[in-house]
Amino acid sequence: MFIFASFGVQIVGGKLAACNDPTITTRDNCTGLFEQKIFVTRMEVYGKNDEALHPKILVPRVWTNPRNFNFDHIGNAMLALFETLSYKGWNVIRDIL
Repeated sequence: MFIFASFGVQIVGGKLAACNDPTITTRDNCTGLFEQKIFVTRMEVYGKNDEALHPKILVPRVWTNPRNFNFDHIGNAMLALFETLSYKGWNVIRDIL
């Protein structure tokens, strides 16, 4: 696992971070606030203009790694590989990569 973790650090290290606002692609522009829709499963929103009726909150833009893992250093890379090899939550890592 150490060999593959070191490959992961060299290839993917520092490249998984992104802005929590999906419209922003660069780190320099990831500042300020943006409106995030709130999705509640039991709440039904009806109307012709769905954008106006849907509840929203203001959220600060943050440039961060994925919540569960990263390959920024060897310890986190080995934990991500262990999670993948144990088949517990590996599909989250697969979807992000």
